[in-house]
Amino acid sequence: MTSDVVRGDYRGISYAHRYNIGNDDHVGEIFFPDRTEGLHIDGAGASTWEARAKELIDAYYRELDMEPDDDSEA
Repeated sequence: MTSDVVRGDYRGISYAHRYNIGNDDHVGEIFFPDRTEGLHIDGAGASTWEARAKELIDAYYRELDMEPDDDSEA
């Protein structure tokens, strides 16, 4: 049994998550522009799941900032 799906977005990237009552975990997906990434946290509530999702979104943007431009000579 799961709870209702909660949808949100952070820095322009959408996510959706829900609480899985039977397993006492929180599961969901982050919809990055180039992929969908699942996120599963045991024994966590919505605020913990969303905090971790935001960390992953921040890391995604940091990774983009570190990649050289297509026209660079790197």
